Amino acid sequence: MGLRKVTIDKTSHIEEMLPDHLAVCLSGMPGMGRKTAVRVLLEKHPEVNAVFCSVEEIGDGSAAGRRESGRPNWYLVRKPEGCRYPESNEGLWKFVRNMPKEDRILIAVDGLVPENFLELVWGGVMAVVMPETFWFTEAETYRYLKECRSGLRYREVYYLTGGWAGCIAMMVRLEKQLSDRWTARELSCRYEIRKYIRQQILDTLPEDERRLLNERAAFPRLNEELVSILWEDPEK
Repeated sequence: MGLRKVTIDKTSHIEEMLPDHLAVCLSGMPGMGRKTAVRVLLEKHPEVNAVFCSVEEIGDGSAAGRRESGRPNWYLVRKPEGCRYPESNEGLWKFVRNMPKEDRILIAVDGLVPENFLELVWGGVMAVVMPETFWFTEAETYRYLKECRSGLRYREVYYLTGGWAGCIAMMVRLEKQLSDRWTARELSCRYEIRKYIRQQILDTLPEDERRLLNERAAFPRLNEELVSILWEDPEK
């Protein structure tokens, strides 16, 4: 079995939200497994017509021209260039109001949920699948490595990645190419892994969110007392 065919099904939360919400926002950062989750979701629902479209096509209503009558249509919205979403929800609201009750919108966002989407979330129109939903558990990490026939220790992989699917997959792909036996810790220090995290994950975030991550990098385990010292009482 090819490595790309090995998947862990992380669609349960999306499935739970679809009956009650017209739109579902998949929140997180690149490499978390959202594309895989959507692919698995479509495979589980062959009755659905998938309409791949842009934010602009939803806003101006033109995406509806590609729907198929007589079956549910899911509009899979691509992330806009630079994660710049429209400042107004007027087009999205209009699209939702005209959308048949069986149709749904699925949209992925990197980093924080765009501020203008919050109105839809608060109104119950849009559900948000939180980033933690896509993280592999320790058991899922074990299952993924076993199906890939990887020699890496699953507990070490889980500890180093936190269950981040893209990073785990990168480790396995590198491991398969190297003749010597490498540990997960050794692989995580390699140039390819660090570049992957930098270019494919961190560099895609808005500047303010990258700055926040840089500020917190030295303190990965912030608790309430440390937060109060760092940000509420500068003299300390």
